[in-house]
Amino acid sequence: MRGFIAIVLLGIPAGLLQAKNLSGAVAVVPPAGKEDPELGWRLVDMVTSLLGETKRVTVVERARLEEVLKEQELWAAGAVSDSEAVRVGRLLGARYTCVISVEEYTRAFGVSLSVALRFVEVESGAVVELIKGRGSGANLSSAMGDLREDIRAELLKAFRSSALVDEVEGGGRYCVITLGAEEGAVKGAFYKVLTSGRIKKEKGLLVVEEAFPDYSVARVVRGEVGTGDSVIETNSPRSWDISAFYTYMPFDTVGPKGLGVRLLFDRDCNFFGPDMRGFALSRGGAEAYGISLGAFKGLAITEKSTVYASATVPLAFASQFADGHYYQNALYGFEGALGFDLWLGNLYAFAEMSGLYLTPFSSWDRSGLPAGEMDLGTLTIKAGFGVRF
Repeated sequence: MRGFIAIVLLGIPAGLLQAKNLSGAVAVVPPAGKEDPELGWRLVDMVTSLLGETKRVTVVERARLEEVLKEQELWAAGAVSDSEAVRVGRLLGARYTCVISVEEYTRAFGVSLSVALRFVEVESGAVVELIKGRGSGANLSSAMGDLREDIRAELLKAFRSSALVDEVEGGGRYCVITLGAEEGAVKGAFYKVLTSGRIKKEKGLLVVEEAFPDYSVARVVRGEVGTGDSVIETNSPRSWDISAFYTYMPFDTVGPKGLGVRLLFDRDCNFFGPDMRGFALSRGGAEAYGISLGAFKGLAITEKSTVYASATVPLAFASQFADGHYYQNALYGFEGALGFDLWLGNLYAFAEMSGLYLTPFSSWDRSGLPAGEMDLGTLTIKAGFGVRF
């Protein structure tokens, strides 16, 4: 089918499309096509939102844009050519236009949608960047969601900025990069640190703590950073840590012990997130199997080590053999821990000390054994190995 056309007018700061220092604004024009107005408006809203997420552009007043379109008699046109987009961009004082077109839109066995964004330089009329995205789903909403993630990833590549590490301070925990707020740096943006040479490999990760006009101060999230290293903007990182551990309870004469797995989720590398564990404990003739849910908060000590605190609520199923019979019950309790991680790339070793308390929900289901027999309050020591992915 014929594509709907929308125009995004934007002025882009340094770092976008390898251009020099620019200024301007973004204005989104509703598509002129009549075949599916809902789709056109939703695409305009999506592009406006994604460009806003870059934090590098501002929105032009819509009334001004409508006035220009009507004056140029483009408001009811079925399509807008690159030359017409350049003309509108020039009238609005933009340096670039982004022409959005639907290349494919089908509704057979679900919805499939393919969109292209052509970045056109107003001064020369040349297409300097072409971005394509595709989405599919059971309905238009799900297809648009799929398309949004595809376009977001491609826009990040086009808008991301690069710089150099100018200084390293705080024992390697902080650095200054040669990219400031005037060039698009914003607080909370993440940058990969790359090795020198023709083949670039990631050697570290930074997050901007403060953006000044012509430079920024960044914290080293992981890896190592040196003066003169190149950095390039990247996605906000999210990571899963999974580890296996051994539990020992040193002050219990019965000799309880156990094994377990730990799963942590850390968004934006801020050392905070959910803490989920599975465990198996044995104590004399009793055994307990369960899960523990809670949260952790960490603090970087060096680029290769962190300390953390964790608080979780364990829930377990316990079985005990006594007097020739097996007794079962459900347990609940609390565990608070202090731990230490030592990193080697994406692998790490950890050790933690915690206080653990477990108690039955009710008396045991067989007579003669009181509920308190399975109460467990003790100090535990855990150690294990894990991987981040």
